[in-house]
Amino acid sequence: VGVGRTDVWFVDPETDQVVATDTSSQCGGVAQNAATATDGDFYIGISGATAMEHALGLPGSFPPCAIRIRAGAREIDTTFMADLNALTGGLPTAGPIPLGNNRALLVAYDTSNIPIDTSLASTELAFVQSWDLYEWELGTQQPATRIDSIPTGTSAVDTRRFDGRTLLIRTAPDRSTTALLDLSARPVETALTVTSFLVSFVRLGSQQSTRMAQLHPPR
Repeated sequence: VGVGRTDVWFVDPETDQVVATDTSSQCGGVAQNAATATDGDFYIGISGATAMEHALGLPGSFPPCAIRIRAGAREIDTTFMADLNALTGGLPTAGPIPLGNNRALLVAYDTSNIPIDTSLASTELAFVQSWDLYEWELGTQQPATRIDSIPTGTSAVDTRRFDGRTLLIRTAPDRSTTALLDLSARPVETALTVTSFLVSFVRLGSQQSTRMAQLHPPR
């Protein structure tokens, strides 16, 4: 994670052992951004902060991109690599964030709205409300489509996938209100609005977390 190349480790969940590693990617360091296609292929990308490391020209940073791991494989698919910046017309871009049905969300920093302040750290630039949202078809090199129903100027900070819906935090410029936007809906809908500055959110007591607690008791 962060400046540098992406290394992928494959872990057997039954034994908790690393079964393979792959260091062949020339992508920037990945974070939590990943999406699974309907055929089971897995796409891994980068965070907004990592995208800005490349935009700032930090030593050792690699171009933002998404890589693919075929379903059931233990190595990166070297026949595919998506240049994320190219998909949004050359803007610093992060993603993919899953939307379902082979669609994914990309977030791109709109340099015409707010120029990149080189005095800020890459993590601070991820909070600047100058990111636009784009929809991308997984596994293609086709340009991503701007989601016009989202006003220019969100942040690239936090999304969550719940019950088949992708939710994004959108905070008012004065931070007086925060909305959770359902990006899976067309048109995009507001799922919740709170009168405060919301930084992140999690779901408690989900069926999946209960199963994990049963399968993996504290050691």
